[in-house]
Amino acid sequence: KQENAKQMTQRIVESPCEDTRLDKCTKALIAVAFESITTKGEFKLALSEADELDTFYTYLMCDPNMRAMPWAKMKVWFFGDVPGDISAQIAIATHSGIDAEHVFRLDETTVEDVDCCVCTGDASELPSELFDRCTTWLVVDGGQDKQELDSSMLGGVVHRYVCGT
Repeated sequence: KQENAKQMTQRIVESPCEDTRLDKCTKALIAVAFESITTKGEFKLALSEADELDTFYTYLMCDPNMRAMPWAKMKVWFFGDVPGDISAQIAIATHSGIDAEHVFRLDETTVEDVDCCVCTGDASELPSELFDRCTTWLVVDGGQDKQELDSSMLGGVVHRYVCGT
């Protein structure tokens, strides 16, 4: 029965260009955030530090449509290896308005159940402690030739955002 619980829905969202893909993904993120806040009173988010997500994080912080992101009601865990001064964690924590005590490194604290995880399609970047602790996965596939993420490893619903050819 546990095995069947892990085999959840996967949805592939194909976009004609990078801007459209990122727009769809950021809109999905804000929708999950508001749904979580409405039902639970807070939104718990895990974000990968992968370089491939830099443009996504720029959208998240700069797109006028994303100004409604409810940072004050969020907890955010960052994961992945990155030099300290160019970290997405520093950029987002500094500019989002999120309370500093609600920003964590996954490798420095125990992760709670997470409402959403944003990552790339590279399975090697994901900490195993997130596999069964996340409800919604937003996978921003960059088409890189790395260890492909097998959605059956993950609990929750997986949304893959890809660019069409």
